[in-house]
Amino acid sequence: MLGIVHAPCLAAQGRASSAASRNLPSPQEVMRLLMTLQDVPLKGNETCATAGTSLSDTDIGDYISGWLVELKPGQGANWIDAKATPAAGDDKQAGWKCVVMFRHVNGDDRWGWGVSFHVRASDHKPVKESIRCLGGG
Repeated sequence: MLGIVHAPCLAAQGRASSAASRNLPSPQEVMRLLMTLQDVPLKGNETCATAGTSLSDTDIGDYISGWLVELKPGQGANWIDAKATPAAGDDKQAGWKCVVMFRHVNGDDRWGWGVSFHVRASDHKPVKESIRCLGGG
């Protein structure tokens, strides 16, 4: 089973403008925005440098692709959490923190791996430098 779960968290970290809340990216938009970051290198990013499903993974596109193919049918429950919450970026610009997690549960085999990144409210563009690799068992 593979599905996209929308789990909005409306509690903002810090103060977000009402415009940021009104224009909250949908789960589909969060996934689309993530795909625009596929060329971001893993090397040089302390949270992503050793992340991935293969030693040959070099960028976020490799990282995401690797986890997507791990969501195999008939091997437990698999799903993708994609959400955005109002948040200021490292540069203090209003926007959203987007999180995409690839999840798997099959008995004791449970894991979730993914990414987070900031999207500016001013232009709805992701900030490449904000990407972080997330996850673990």
